[in-house]
Amino acid sequence: MVSLGAVLLKDYKPDSELITPAHRIEKPACPVIDIHTHFGAKYRSEPFETRYCANGVYHFLKGKGIEKAVSLPLFPGRPYEREREKTSPLGSFLYHFAPIDASSLGQRDFEQCVRRQFECFDTEGISGIKIWKDLAFQTKAKGKRIFLSDPSLCVIWEEAAARGWPVLIHAADPPAYFKHPTLQNERMEELQAMPKWCYAQDPTISFQTLMEQQEQLICTHKDTRFIIAHMGSWPSNLRQVAKWLDIYPNMYIDTAACLSELGRQPYTAAGFFQKYQDRILFGTDYFAGEPDSYETWYRFLETQDEYFPHAPKAFPWGGRWNIYGIGLSKEVLEKVYYKNACTLFCSYEP
Repeated sequence: MVSLGAVLLKDYKPDSELITPAHRIEKPACPVIDIHTHFGAKYRSEPFETRYCANGVYHFLKGKGIEKAVSLPLFPGRPYEREREKTSPLGSFLYHFAPIDASSLGQRDFEQCVRRQFECFDTEGISGIKIWKDLAFQTKAKGKRIFLSDPSLCVIWEEAAARGWPVLIHAADPPAYFKHPTLQNERMEELQAMPKWCYAQDPTISFQTLMEQQEQLICTHKDTRFIIAHMGSWPSNLRQVAKWLDIYPNMYIDTAACLSELGRQPYTAAGFFQKYQDRILFGTDYFAGEPDSYETWYRFLETQDEYFPHAPKAFPWGGRWNIYGIGLSKEVLEKVYYKNACTLFCSYEP
């Protein structure tokens, strides 16, 4: 017998005694376009080419029911070029979004630099623009923090709107990452394992500020269609995300990396997907060559299974809890899985 006083939380992994129906959904109910995947570098110098075989990943994803995928590069310049080279054998299987090089931000020629980038994108057959969090809430120019709604960035949104390209933005991390990793923080274990994810020590930034800046951006640039990643940045507050969707018709959201958050609120999530079925796009945040969560996503969206793990990785990644399925109808699934993506940026007939 194990002494209770000797058990650490990190080692406590109880087996559930709950006996309820359980389904394994290996293939989705209809074709899927995963609009949030990464075939490039996690960090600028990563030799990501050795992480996966392009042809192998293609067959792997097709086996999971993925008919098309969107590759979202995190870094401009040579990492982006290397990603395009690596994925060239995949042809039309991938839609490519392009990153913005904002290294000249704060300089006189910033607008010209951005316009030249868009001129290059015009020849590359891209489908949209990707804005990662390094620009969304980590950028400084001349010592001043630059947020998404800063007027100096208007050229990006205007150029994208002129071409009809959607802009997919990673605008914030979970609210818990902006709080100290205390015993009351539900993502404490993650923050202790990855201290760089914690922004509580930075007095110039807060989650609330990022949400205000995000809304101001969408409100100001009504001609630009924004896909706000990770369920509008706030999957733990779908009531607020719903308010934004009601107000701003140019706002769309993706589901990437939100399985654990959505699955712990099945009643709220089911109603949300039903009401906003035309504005939600399926995405996973899958990194090529690494473990995936497709079967769990299909189980969550297509069944009403109860209390099952949300990730192949062990706790605490994504939260120390299990999730529940929301059993969406075929009509809603088709929109979320691929039809909404077709409406926004691609042409695809199943």
